[in-house]
Amino acid sequence: GAEYEHTAIEGWRFGGEDNDSESSNVVVDGKIGIGTTAPNRLLHISNDTATVTNNSQLRIDNAGAGDAYIYMYAGTDWSMGVDNSDDDAFKICLGNDVSDGTEIITIETDGKVGIGTNAPDAKLDIKQTATTRGLQVLRNEAQANTEALVYFTDEHTSSTQATVRIRNDGAGDALQVMDGTSSALIVAGDGNVGIGTADPQTTLDIVGDLKIGNGSRIYEKAFYPIVFTNLVANQKVDLYW
Repeated sequence: GAEYEHTAIEGWRFGGEDNDSESSNVVVDGKIGIGTTAPNRLLHISNDTATVTNNSQLRIDNAGAGDAYIYMYAGTDWSMGVDNSDDDAFKICLGNDVSDGTEIITIETDGKVGIGTNAPDAKLDIKQTATTRGLQVLRNEAQANTEALVYFTDEHTSSTQATVRIRNDGAGDALQVMDGTSSALIVAGDGNVGIGTADPQTTLDIVGDLKIGNGSRIYEKAFYPIVFTNLVANQKVDLYW
């Protein structure tokens, strides 16, 4: 039968069979050690093997219609595990189970990840219902190279798809590019583009000089609505209204 032994140093040693070698499963001062005789947590599971196949330290199964998950509480309910009712998606939830609709992150079995949604439509699908930012990427390093903070790359040479698409169904700006707190480039919701202005009034509204091609420059000057500089001899400039 199973062997149970009590010592003053180790507490209770359990597991193993009679006449077998001593088990490394112990209970010491209320701490349970599985695979270790020196547990330092309420439950301490240890393994010593170079084999990774079928050698996880913990396995949680649910053969019924319920979920396989872990519940944690320290003032707020958190749970994570497999939601059997949602095609076995893995979820991290702000609740006491993983099928109560409180998911924060959902990972579907096809690899799609949803943040704020349990039905992601892309590899990473972020849905924000509040007025706060849905995604923020920050860097605070004095970099001396040309590495961009974010890359969007379509590597297939035969691709005819857009690399980046920005859509705004409301009345706000479709794109805002800022230089500190100043507007560098604005694409307004009505299609107007502003460079150097946050409120473009025409299809292209530029506050500042405009350089064209070989160095010709257009700028505003007192008494003259448009001034051309650096023009070469006999260069033709057409203006249309």
